Amino acid sequence: QTFIDDDHFLAITGAFAAIFNSSGRVFWGHMCDVFGYRFCMGMVTALISILYSTLYFTEFGSKVLYAVWIWMIFFSFCGNFVLLPTASAICFGTKYSSKNYGLVMTGSAAAAPIIAVLTQGLSPIVGYLGMFIIIACFSAVSLLLTLCFPKNPSPKKIIDRLSRGY
Repeated sequence: QTFIDDDHFLAITGAFAAIFNSSGRVFWGHMCDVFGYRFCMGMVTALISILYSTLYFTEFGSKVLYAVWIWMIFFSFCGNFVLLPTASAICFGTKYSSKNYGLVMTGSAAAAPIIAVLTQGLSPIVGYLGMFIIIACFSAVSLLLTLCFPKNPSPKKIIDRLSRGY
């Protein structure tokens, strides 16, 4: 952000963002227990897409509006870290769930340096708004992929499908 010159306010916003992050994990865990992975991940990806596509425009509001947007992003984004282990266990079973989830997170770790390089190259060209739109688009693609996720996945169904070749 470039429009708030109050470091104290930004520090408080960041501190409260950590509270929203931790409380969001409890919230998304409960929601997943009630509504299931597919619905919750759909909500998370939709919220992230909406919040990032509109974050740039908080500049035209108040400092409080910016803080609320940051808190909502932290509250939403943390759902990934609750829902992805659940999806891994649902799809592949619980016997090797920690290893399977580790592989899922390895993709994020491998992507991090690539994202850093791309961000350094793209941000001077497209600016903050462009970067926010790119993030929102990736989240929207994640929403579409989530909609393709089976309603009732099971390790047996996945293995059967793979053995048939499709």
